[in-house]
Parts: sequence; structure tokens; C-alpha cells
Amino acid sequence: ADCLTAIASPSDFHSPSAMLVHSSGALLIAYSGIKLGQPIAEIYAYNLGNGSISSGKLVYSDREVLAGISALRESPDGRVLIASAASSHNTVEAFRLDTKTWTFERLGNTALIQASSFTRSISSILIAQ
Repeated sequence: ADCLTAIASPSDFHSPSAMLVHSSGALLIAYSGIKLGQPIAEIYAYNLGNGSISSGKLVYSDREVLAGISALRESPDGRVLIASAASSHNTVEAFRLDTKTWTFERLGNTALIQASSFTRSISSILIAQ
């Protein structure tokens, strides 16, 4: 069997922009792109269990919160940090992955790291301990 069909983009308009293997065993892939004139900012989870890759499940899609997703990183406490590099955002948001419902819960009502001249076009997130 070919795993490429399991990890194919949700549509021809979706381009993978960041990914993370979460401690739960899920592969998280962020997609960006433009569909029907609207930007795409979605994250899908793929279960890597049992030696195969499941079809993707949409876990988050809110263009008001995320845009131009450029980096995903899991912190030691289990939070998933997500960078938005679109000029309208330039932020880092914090989420928690609920592995029972396969959804993201946004932590807080504002970005973990607010937009500033120091957060332009974030390309990666490093967590130092």
C-alpha cells in the first residue's frame, strides 16, 4: 500500500506549510493556500498508530486566529505553539490538542506572543530549557 494517498492534501488548493509529530503520536500538518479567493489556514491530524497513517481530520480552522501558518512546535508542557507569518498576524498562538475529539483548544483569548517588529515572518520556533 502507498501512504501517499493518506497524507494527500485536503484539496488541490491546500499546500503543506508546517508539520509536527505530536507526543500523542499524531502527525499534525498545517496547510496554507487560497481557495475561491479566501486564504486557507487549517491544521489536520493524522494518526500514526498501528504502522499506518490514517486519513486526516481537520482539527482547527479559524482565519481570524491563524494565517500563513509557518511553524508548529510542541512545548514540554504539551502545548502546541503555532506561528502565523501572514502580515495580518505575525503572532504565536498556544493550543492544546484534545486526542479524544481530535480538536484544538485555543489557550487564552489573545496570542501568546503578540505581533511586533520582532515577530515578522516567523519561520521556526525554538524552545530552550
